[in-house]
Order: sequence, then C-alpha cells, then structure tokens
Amino acid sequence: MASNTTSLLYPQIQAEQPGLCGLAIFAGDIAAVAVSIMLAVGMRTLLGPATELAPHWHTLPVIGVFAAVYALFGLYPGIALNAVAEMRKLTTATTLVFVLLATGLFLLKEGNTYSRFVFVMAWALALVLVPVVRTQVRAVFGKRAWWGFPVAVFAATDEAHDITAGLRKRPHTGLLPAVIYSHDHDGPSHTAGVPVFATYEHAATAAQQLRLQHAIIATSQLPARHMSRLLETGGGNFSKFYVMPGLDGYSSESVEARQIGDTLTLEIRRNLLLPSCQLTKGLIDRCISFLLLLLLAPLFALVAIAIRLESRGAALFQHRRVGLGGREFGVWKFRSMHPDGDAILARHFAAHPEDEEVWRSERKLRNDPRVTRLGRLLRKTSLDELPQLWNVLRGDMSLVGPRPIVRDEIDKYGEQFHMYCRVMPGLTGLWQVSGRSETNYQQRVDLDAYYVRNWSPWFDIYLLFSTFRVVIKCEGAY
Repeated sequence: MASNTTSLLYPQIQAEQPGLCGLAIFAGDIAAVAVSIMLAVGMRTLLGPATELAPHWHTLPVIGVFAAVYALFGLYPGIALNAVAEMRKLTTATTLVFVLLATGLFLLKEGNTYSRFVFVMAWALALVLVPVVRTQVRAVFGKRAWWGFPVAVFAATDEAHDITAGLRKRPHTGLLPAVIYSHDHDGPSHTAGVPVFATYEHAATAAQQLRLQHAIIATSQLPARHMSRLLETGGGNFSKFYVMPGLDGYSSESVEARQIGDTLTLEIRRNLLLPSCQLTKGLIDRCISFLLLLLLAPLFALVAIAIRLESRGAALFQHRRVGLGGREFGVWKFRSMHPDGDAILARHFAAHPEDEEVWRSERKLRNDPRVTRLGRLLRKTSLDELPQLWNVLRGDMSLVGPRPIVRDEIDKYGEQFHMYCRVMPGLTGLWQVSGRSETNYQQRVDLDAYYVRNWSPWFDIYLLFSTFRVVIKCEGAY
C-alpha cells in the first residue's frame, strides 16, 4: 500500500522547491527596506543636504537585521498568514528595528552623524513598502510550480474537496494539497486532481517518503477517536499541523488559544462590541475626517461645479439609510444620476424586464440608465462617496464598517441584521475591497458579518490601505 501511495503522490510534488517561496519573500523584504533607505536619502538630497549624507549609504548592510527580526516574528517562510496579522507583525518588527538602530546610534554617540529626516522617512517608507512588496511577490510567483509547501489534508470527503478547491484558488497562501485522507471516503480515488485514501494507516510512511512536513486537519466532521489516532500515529512524521476547528467567519485576529485546566480552549473576542473600542474608533474617525475635509475642500468645489455644469439639479443629495441601532440617517453623496432617475428606471424596466429581476435581487445594475456620464466617472473613482466624510464627522458613520443599507434591504440580512445594527456603517469596508459590485448580496452580508466579528484597529488600517489600492485600480465599481 505504501508503495502505491508513493507512486500516486510523487509525480505531483517532485518539481516543487518549498524553500524558494521563503527565499522570494526574504529577497522582497531586503529589497523593500533597501529602497526605503535609498529613497529617504534621495529625498533629503533634493531638499538640500545640511548634513553629510555619505554615512547613510554605509547603513545599507544593516538591512540584514530587518530580516533577522522578521524571522523572530514568524514571518518566514511567509505561508498561511492572515493578511491583517502579517501587517501587524511587519509594522511592529520594522518599528522595533528602527528603535534598536536609534538606540545604538545614541549609545555610540553617532546621533549627530545621521539625518533625522532620513531616519524617520526611511521608517515611514518601510512601513508601506515591505507589505506592498510582499503582496506583489505573492501575486507574481504565487502560481508558479515551485511556490509553496505540499500538504496532506485530513478531512471528510466533502470538506476535503472544499479545502482543496480553496487552496487551489488561492495559491499565494503557500499550501499545495498533495494527498487527502478521508475516513468516510468511498468515491473516486482523486478529487480535484489530488489522490484520496480512506485510511490513515500509511500517512506517516507517505509523509516520510515524500518529504511532506505540513498537514491540515479539519475537525468539524472528524470523530474524536480519529483525531486522537491521527495525531498519535498517522501524523507522527508531520512537523506542523494546521487544525481547522470549523469556526467559519472568524479569523486568527479574534481567536486566541487558552488553557482552562487541562483543556485547550479557544477564546473568541468581539472587540467592536466593547464600548471602549467603539469610543476609541469614534475619536479616530472624527479626527481623520476633519483633516480630510479640510484637505479635500478644493476638490469638493471642483466636483460640485462639474456636476452643475453637466446637468440641472443640486450637486449633493441625501439618501436615507439605516445606521447604528437601526436608526435612519441621511447619507450625503455627490449626485451621479439624472434628477428624474425614478422615471428613467421605470421606462428602462418596461423595455428590459430582465433587468428588473436583477435590481430586485442585487439592488444594482451594471449599466444603470439613471447615471450621468460624469456620474460614471465619479462612481468608478469613488469620488461620489467623499461627502460622507461629513457623516463620519457628525458621528453617523465610521471611516471603516459595513456599507449603510436602506430599509428595503433589511430582509436580505436576515439573522445577521442584529450584528449590522451593533456598529456604525462605514465609508469603506471589507465589501469594497473584496470585489464591490462584483459580489452578490449574500456575499456582501457575509463580509459585513465577518468584519463585525473580527474587528481590530489593524483590520481597519488594512482595509484603509486596501481601499486606496482598489480605488486607484477602479476595481469592481460601476
């Protein structure tokens, strides 16, 4: 049996070079930090150097310290990482290195040799460039045959199929399904091109012969006796297990392992439902929205003038939406439609009844006849949403949160509506960075619920940065 297992598996993983994905991310980190330092020195040169800049170039060899600290934070080989957790660790590790460097320069009395501008700017650039470069490395190399680590999957047949399909869809995760072991297997010997076995008996042998070090265990449909048997016997040669406890909709940022007596326990936090977190989030929202309103005032004026020149009617309009506690409030937006939009939509549905069904289910149309030419541009660039900064300043909305809905959409949220009402709706959110109009309504509801369950300050920071990327690329907006 072991030889048959080997013959089935070996052709699939023989070309893989697991160490290369970690090496690629390591090289990207080094390049990002080096570029950050060089850009900071270059910017200081353009400003007219008041200090000698030559010593700054001698600091480039210390970028190896960054990689060492990243390794201590568990950021290599960079697989199976939650994006928010990775950003938090990278920010903490990068800041720690700069603090250590500043302390070292102070103790060596070399502080006056180096430009404070270069130091601070290099730190700020590294905070942005390192995660950006990591994302690009995964995007460029994630689908290569050598990317990632082969992994064994232990799960019920249906669940194993979903796990395999999910890993294939997101190869940048870095785990490549090589073999499946299902205790209830009675179907074909392969699923999604991966060999399937009904017994764990030879899993350890296969792991040793095929150099499989990683295994995924899905526990939701796995009998307890199988779990114990797997860990004690069948999984003896695996160095790392990823256990899936069946907590769909939760992330590693809201779940933490605890010990209660002799029992391993998972602590699940709902940070966004804590009054202290809501207060902190509200204060940050008001400060940022106030500054943005001041900075963007000239842009607001230009957009308003352009709207008035294209079509009659006010440049701004209010739309009633449901917010915190189920209370209604007026959302401000730049007008992107013709003033007689309802009549235009009625005529459109009379000529195209198939679109009326799409409207009823999704509350949006890809080619909405009510939208003006300028309005399409405003929607594509999300400029029509900017007046909602006033709603954020007033305390009706947050910078990040679920998108505000109308009364007619409450039924679509079903049991999830009570979670929606516990937080303020947001100017941007998980839905906007996950496809926006390319997602269906149920996916939008699921994304809103996921955000409420897993909120953290780092999640908001991640979504704000992701929003800039989505807006610049005009992804999913119409």
